[in-house]
Amino acid sequence: MNNKRVLSMRIARAMSIFVLFFMTTVYVLAFNDDQSQKTISGSVVDIDWAKSIITVRYSDFLSGNTDEINIIVPEETEITNGTETKIFSDIEQSDSVTVTYYDDGVSGLKAKKVIDLNEGNRDS
Repeated sequence: MNNKRVLSMRIARAMSIFVLFFMTTVYVLAFNDDQSQKTISGSVVDIDWAKSIITVRYSDFLSGNTDEINIIVPEETEITNGTETKIFSDIEQSDSVTVTYYDDGVSGLKAKKVIDLNEGNRDS
């Protein structure tokens, strides 16, 4: 009976290690998966300064439909215009932008990178 008990304990320990390994792998993949990022290009049609949200109107090339999407722009988002680094307050309504974003699963869509495609530099 001792052999059966020792075998059961070893199987339980092996299963626990497997489950922990599996859960850790899934967790890491979920948070580092660049495939979950999407990129759109369009025009900024609205800016919520208080909530740091931009609304981008874009065209879906496959369907030909135009739609709008709200994207949170966290403070750590990389915002550029050409080679210049910009900040959220530099974004203006009607700016042409390319936004790389992801769904954080909690508060919605968040921008990882915003490229302001407007030519020329504006004074801040």
